[in-house]
Amino acid sequence: MKTLFRFIGKIVKGIWKIITFTRIALANLLFILAIAVIYFSFSQVDTKDQASVADKEPKALVLNLSGKIVEGRSFVNPMDSLTGSLLGKDMPQENVLYDIRETIRHAASDSNVSGLVLSLKRMPETNLTKLRYIAKALNEFKSSGKPIYAIGDFYNQSQYYLASYADKIYLSPDGGALLKGYSSYTLYYKTLLDNLDVNTHVFKVGTYKSAVEPFTRNNMSKPAKEAASVWLGQLWGAYVEDVARNRHIDKATLNPSMDGFISEFEQAKGDLAQLAVKLKMVDELAPHVNKRARP
Repeated sequence: MKTLFRFIGKIVKGIWKIITFTRIALANLLFILAIAVIYFSFSQVDTKDQASVADKEPKALVLNLSGKIVEGRSFVNPMDSLTGSLLGKDMPQENVLYDIRETIRHAASDSNVSGLVLSLKRMPETNLTKLRYIAKALNEFKSSGKPIYAIGDFYNQSQYYLASYADKIYLSPDGGALLKGYSSYTLYYKTLLDNLDVNTHVFKVGTYKSAVEPFTRNNMSKPAKEAASVWLGQLWGAYVEDVARNRHIDKATLNPSMDGFISEFEQAKGDLAQLAVKLKMVDELAPHVNKRARP
């Protein structure tokens, strides 16, 4: 009998401990929740005060295109993402083309946005089709009467194309603008195949059929050069025409001969930034200015 009462007592004691633990846990949770409510109430008031001050100042949308521009975001394995975050590894950054367009279009109709700043220093080379797609949205933004400014340390070819749509282009005094045109490269490995004693059987009909040339040649054939020169020339011509129209400069300025470029480079004393200003490729040289954010 004593054993039965002892067993019942243990059960009651266990239940009482559970009730006590639950009561204390709920009290602690309610206490933490009350502190959180008080904190967020004060922080919300502070945020509203800051917002009221900030609303009185003009604001600009900074479009920082850091990472390659893609039409669809690549799939990232969740485990790879988690592992990269834990190890401090930077995951590849991507900018979806259509998101960029919608962001610019929304800013054009947003009364809180007074202008657009293109920060392009981390944008890699991109094909002209994507650049023109973004440029169309930039023109729509300019038609709203809001200005566009471009800032950069050193403009590559793709960065400068978008920058040319800005009302003003600013360049770092130790920077420059590098336009190298378009080109096509192909690997040829006939000699490698011969050394490996690999035989190839190629069937080709027509003159401009260069897909099989890497197996049969060590260099580009004349017909292949001719065909590549046509489409590359058209592509570069479209680039030059767009930029020259945007910057109101002569096309020859963007497509000089080697002797002409060397002469201009020597006159600028080897300073690419000053050369860009002289050729009216940029409007002004502006050093970095670091300002502490207002509290």
